[in-house]
Amino acid sequence: MSITPSGYGAFSLDTVRNRQSTSRILDMKASFTDLQRQLSTGKLSDTYEGLGAGRAKSLDVRQTLTALSGYAQTIQDATARTGVADLALTRMEKIGSDLSKSLVLSAYELDSNGQTLQQKAAKSNLQETIDLLNQDYAGRSLFAGRAADKKAVTVDADTMIAGIKAAIAARKTNDGGTAANPGRLTIATAGSVVTVTAPAPAVAPAPTYGLQLSAPKSFDFSATTPTDGQSFSMDVLMPDGATSTVRVVARSVVPSPDAGAGEISFLIGGSGAVTAGAFNTAMTSAVTALTTSADFSAASSVAGAKDYFADTANWYGGDTSATPRASATARVDEDQTVGLGMEASEPAFQNLLAQLGVFAAESFSTTVATDGDRYAALKTRVSDQIRNPVVPASPIAGKAYTIQSAHTDLALGQVAVKEAKQRNTDTQAQLENALSSVEDVTTESVAAQLLAVQNQLQASYQTTSMLSKLSLVNYL
Repeated sequence: MSITPSGYGAFSLDTVRNRQSTSRILDMKASFTDLQRQLSTGKLSDTYEGLGAGRAKSLDVRQTLTALSGYAQTIQDATARTGVADLALTRMEKIGSDLSKSLVLSAYELDSNGQTLQQKAAKSNLQETIDLLNQDYAGRSLFAGRAADKKAVTVDADTMIAGIKAAIAARKTNDGGTAANPGRLTIATAGSVVTVTAPAPAVAPAPTYGLQLSAPKSFDFSATTPTDGQSFSMDVLMPDGATSTVRVVARSVVPSPDAGAGEISFLIGGSGAVTAGAFNTAMTSAVTALTTSADFSAASSVAGAKDYFADTANWYGGDTSATPRASATARVDEDQTVGLGMEASEPAFQNLLAQLGVFAAESFSTTVATDGDRYAALKTRVSDQIRNPVVPASPIAGKAYTIQSAHTDLALGQVAVKEAKQRNTDTQAQLENALSSVEDVTTESVAAQLLAVQNQLQASYQTTSMLSKLSLVNYL
């Protein structure tokens, strides 16, 4: 066998071997460099392509994490917003509660303007309530519904009180009715039957003046003759919506020695028609007595304040909707949106403004004998309205009728936001673990691989060095 020291075949084989050796070394160097990157970053790859089969999972998980990040920002914003609203509602509740309590012991001591100390405090509290309703968060009004760029209340306390006074004056002129139609009721007699009717309610926001009935009331004396002392009563709705009872008593002798204090009675006649006529006169007197009472005056004043607020154009600059909570929402996760909106035009806020306003608007005089009773009736009315406001027979869905109920709505929203935050935090932790299983590497594993590649490289370098020293002479 001969040895060919040179030639195309031998050169070609050596070249191929050298190239293969160099390629292996380059591959190991690339692997070594990538392992060093993995060791320093803790990441399997800096591209999605490098994740191999885990690429799709990584993309899906990251998309969900991005959405959770958005929800987290919304939750942070909602938490701060509700925190400001919570403080405002807490203060409004206290304003109403303090006023109601103070009225119990309020003394009838007038200043030179014909007002008590509590009335002055009511005006101050009215302005504070207006300021609370005009609060904003990050430039967005909290109590203007969807009109977040508008002030909820467009007037100050002085302007509001002036408007309330005008509405009260209109009430005082119209609620009492006339001598023939006290309280604007019609009391008519036809034969032995007396029928009481009220005028049809006005179309809102125009006020309905006088007394109202749930339905026309009839008293028929054609078949049965009343007995001495028999009482006949009729429930009426006062101007502010509260219920009062008008009562007259049948007597065989008028005045009767058995009559109680303040009793209004009618004489039992010899026929149904005569009895009905006497009843009509007595009922007219009873209704007139009611409409000239301090209680009726207070009800009329409270109704006047409601009239002012019933037309929101007088004072409200925000948006009014059927469901105020939906006027500002926070999407806290993929499937849940929490309603956090509030509108100063809601009955709850209107009522507080109205009671503060009416109490601050009225004035009294020590020279008017009945004004002390009128003040007592007003403070009772205002206190009752704050604690148990008279509301429509059919409440509107989504509208709170007390500050407490509005506050409860907000609290429920806060709980929903807090629960969503915890839920999202738990989900985020699970997703980050899933992402880590695809994208992250362990230090121990990479270090072991790095050591192995380093040893392989050193061995390859040594082998290459030894081969590079070989010559034909050394070989022979």
